[in-house]
Amino acid sequence: MNEKASIDRARKLVEPVCARQGVVGIYLAGSATRPHQDEWSDLDIEVIVEDAIYAATPDEQRHVYVLRSSKPPVVDHEIYLIPWSDFVQLTASTHDLFHYPYQHAQILFDPQERLAPIIDQLRTLSS
Repeated sequence: MNEKASIDRARKLVEPVCARQGVVGIYLAGSATRPHQDEWSDLDIEVIVEDAIYAATPDEQRHVYVLRSSKPPVVDHEIYLIPWSDFVQLTASTHDLFHYPYQHAQILFDPQERLAPIIDQLRTLSS
């Protein structure tokens, strides 16, 4: 799957999530957004939610993954919930590990344009 196809597929997967209460925004990160993706690449979808929504979400719903029906089974896509305050605090980190994933991140949903400035700042810090 190429990068555009990955982004289109991720947008389709998150359609039901976009309408949920407290969702600030959604982006795609990981190998599916980079030129070197391969048949093992999965879709790493991160959903930024208001802190109160995150706190009210059961642990088992904060990270959900779906396996491909392949031999051997591999992860097809993962959806991570991240509280807004944790996401914003990434900009204070001086560790590349916390900035590198945003170099190629693709915003899938950002209705109030709250994610874009943070992701842009994270990209700048890692270049």
